[in-house]
Amino acid sequence: MKNNKKSLITWFVFVLLIQTYPANAGFKCLQNRHTYGVIANAAILDEFDKTLDKTPPLSKTGKSLVTYNRFGFDVIDANTIKGSWLIENLAHFSKEATHPILDIGGGYGRLSKVMTERGATVIYNDLDERHVLLGRQLFSEEERAHLYLNTFKFPRGMIIPPNSLSGVVLHRVVHFMKPDEVEEGIAKIKRWLVPGGKVYIAVLSPHHGEYRDKVLTAYEKRWQQGEAWPGYGFKSKKLLPDQSYALPKVLHLMDKRPLEKALLKYGFVIEKADYIDMKQFGNKEKRDGHELFGIIAVKPKT
Repeated sequence: MKNNKKSLITWFVFVLLIQTYPANAGFKCLQNRHTYGVIANAAILDEFDKTLDKTPPLSKTGKSLVTYNRFGFDVIDANTIKGSWLIENLAHFSKEATHPILDIGGGYGRLSKVMTERGATVIYNDLDERHVLLGRQLFSEEERAHLYLNTFKFPRGMIIPPNSLSGVVLHRVVHFMKPDEVEEGIAKIKRWLVPGGKVYIAVLSPHHGEYRDKVLTAYEKRWQQGEAWPGYGFKSKKLLPDQSYALPKVLHLMDKRPLEKALLKYGFVIEKADYIDMKQFGNKEKRDGHELFGIIAVKPKT
């Protein structure tokens, strides 16, 4: 009886939060009940749905969704999966994962959906609660029981128990991060992963055909001068003028060298590193398969 009364009081408190404060205030409070976030089948989330704008913005081409907070586009679909060796590897890994997989900056949830469909428990993270609440609509009731919604900022605002994750995914996210955030993030991921756990990273490359001529000389010079992260600080409007309306002001470009060096520094073993073809999502004349750089690294078992 006491538990039922407590649950009823908790329910009314959260409903009051939703009605009184902006959506993110109530949602942040709700997440504090679990280290990973709020379980996606929680009935209270249906209350958020009632006031949710279910028509996210489209890109100018109409081929993808634009994130509300101007952190890029969400183009994870069947074609992306077929064209990305990294996502294909992740999909297979999801079938074997014994612990949750953290999807950082998951946008509208398409990649988290890929993982849950293959049996993984997923922590679906994004800074903007509108993304995760809209993304929740993609998941069946059965899948929601294995999905957590999380809007805490990586790496400094996120608290995950050590040795509790099978995998961490940073798909088209690291190029929005500052060098110190990347370093701190890799160190934390190492602690969060179980032995044998993997980190998956896909990031904008300095060899991208649409802006290679604008950045590669400077990038190489910085690397030769000893800069650990030579691709930080390039202006979005200069690199991708047609897409800059949906991007932050600066981007952080990377190839194998800085990523591999940092991952090895924190004790990871590199499993695979290669370019990822994104020609199908842009001007094919300016793209040659070097649009993204992907890397998979493993936390050693011993």
